[in-house]
Amino acid sequence: MIKSYYGISRNLLIKFKEDTIDETPTLAQLLSSESAISSMLDMSIRILPGDHGLPLRQALPDIPPAMADAVNRGNELLTNLTAGTPWESVAKEVSNTMGIDSRVLGADTSKDIDLLVDIVTSWMASNSGPKLLRP
Repeated sequence: MIKSYYGISRNLLIKFKEDTIDETPTLAQLLSSESAISSMLDMSIRILPGDHGLPLRQALPDIPPAMADAVNRGNELLTNLTAGTPWESVAKEVSNTMGIDSRVLGADTSKDIDLLVDIVTSWMASNSGPKLLRP
């Protein structure tokens, strides 16, 4: 379908450094050599910190200490219950997201989100918009 119907000449592809399911190189190759607009392609690729879920994350406000304590205890319980099971990696991810170090992770995530927003908005502003090419 991309070979025959993809008609957007201007594209921004974002590859995240910690993304384990990234397909940016494959998509870039496909658009560059096999798409309907490959001869007129204007493609930008940016490599940014973060992972596949970064665009979905939100900056959360600081939570009260009592709530943080309850979350941390819940994380400890989840980690203990899942140790040695297939769910252990899920529990670790939850713990990393909501655990005691969430302020440090939150600050980094906030910077990563801001950088992503800056990259996308500057790319959008650098041209009046994508051009749809009719076959």
